[in-house]
Amino acid sequence: MKNSEIVKNIIAVAEKEHKNLYHDISKEEIEKYIAKIKNLDNLSDIELDYELIKLFALFKDLHTVYEIPKINIDQDIRFFKGKFYIVQADKWRELSSIGGKSCNVV
Repeated sequence: MKNSEIVKNIIAVAEKEHKNLYHDISKEEIEKYIAKIKNLDNLSDIELDYELIKLFALFKDLHTVYEIPKINIDQDIRFFKGKFYIVQADKWRELSSIGGKSCNVV
């Protein structure tokens, strides 16, 4: 399955499961954001995961997050202020890489 189809399916599930997914951003803005992801169908799995974390950050909803399916992490990874973060010892800490792939390249 192409990455663009995966993203479309993930958004469809989020729309179905969330009462008001677009409370802070319109569906059109989300679609525009997805359309601007460079080489979406050619991204590696971890690059796609990074983009999905960024995408879900646009919903500005603490309980609506994307969890990386191939990496077993018990904490949420979030994207804000242009960087990736994870909670450790009740504090947000910046991530430099996930699964061996630098966060700064994406």
